[in-house]
Amino acid sequence: MTVKIQKFNGLFASFLSPGILFLTLPFLTLSLMASLLASSTSFASPTQPMADSIGQNLFLIGGGERPPVLLKKFVEHSGGTQARILVVTWATETPAESFAEISKDLKPYSPQKIVEVVRDPSTPESHREWLEQLQNCTGLYFTGGDQNRIMERLTAADIDLLKVRYEQGLSVAGTSAGTAVISPLMLTGRMEGPDPELRAGLGLLPLSILDTHFLVRSREERLIRAVLDNPDHIGIGVDEDNGIWVRDDRFVQPYGSSHLSLFRWNSAYKSIENIEVREGEIFDLSTAPSSVHGLR
Repeated sequence: MTVKIQKFNGLFASFLSPGILFLTLPFLTLSLMASLLASSTSFASPTQPMADSIGQNLFLIGGGERPPVLLKKFVEHSGGTQARILVVTWATETPAESFAEISKDLKPYSPQKIVEVVRDPSTPESHREWLEQLQNCTGLYFTGGDQNRIMERLTAADIDLLKVRYEQGLSVAGTSAGTAVISPLMLTGRMEGPDPELRAGLGLLPLSILDTHFLVRSREERLIRAVLDNPDHIGIGVDEDNGIWVRDDRFVQPYGSSHLSLFRWNSAYKSIENIEVREGEIFDLSTAPSSVHGLR
């Protein structure tokens, strides 16, 4: 795992490519690369997989190809051959196609049922059907598209029920927009001047801001800005064809060829801390920002 602490006199520094900082005036940036030992409290040993959990489990994909290992784990934690998967297609404009694609990807892991959510829960009858589906499923999968469309279909009571089900052990997965919506502060995909627009998301992963297609679409700048505006939140950037397993709102394990990018505010140095976590490593979100001797 690699930690970079970027010290700012201004708002942000933008990235030309992973690991390379382009310094834009009037910004002053200090970048520190630190290799942390496997025994560090920040992450578990790369050779030690996470144990199965009956607590909270999130399986979040950054878009593109869905890592089979994450889909397999999602079905397993949803009940295996007894899993009842509810696929929420509200984000997409092509729900039938999207449902068919994710069903094809999940079927090799033999869940008991894969059903599509009621497409328009706005009438009393369809809303009751949606709530029954939510109550009866053991795994919930949000497809990609536009995350705002998901939030527009949910009432506050719906979100409260979803949180209760998640706390009771409902496994939740998502890809692209279905990942972004998991945050309490959700990136809408729009800008407000130089800053990214944020709105309330589902809030399943506390104090987080999730971004997707991260390295492929060079989204480092917008996530850094979002964290600078909300320094109590951690920014989590998941790249395309990659995903993460988040256990108990705390332990994050990435899957895929790209690294997972984490950004958080380090108040000791008044800096953004950028943590790169790779497959085989596990990061503990509960750890405090790094304190690196000698950094000024």
